[in-house]
Amino acid sequence: MITLHLNELYNTLFEVYMVGCLNINNLLITPTIIYFFAYFGLIFNARNLLSTMICMELIYLATITSVITIANSIIDAIGHIFALYLVAIAATESAIGLCLLTVLFK
Repeated sequence: MITLHLNELYNTLFEVYMVGCLNINNLLITPTIIYFFAYFGLIFNARNLLSTMICMELIYLATITSVITIANSIIDAIGHIFALYLVAIAATESAIGLCLLTVLFK
């Protein structure tokens, strides 16, 4: 009898959490905030190369998070594959940027 009530409570909480909290609008707020912070950091710290690279990586992070969120909402695996390509591009850009940074400050 107690387990029946706990199961009902669990199912009710799970449905409220999944329906009320995790819609696509709430999940896209975080990448948008990250994107705008990175964009403003890119504008205001344009002379500092390391800070510019960090802001570019944050823009890539926000884009990848948005792609994964949209892919999860429409239940599509191609979005996840595209996100992996974006991670590879971001890693390549970061490696090239760090090489240029070490050559510049050597």
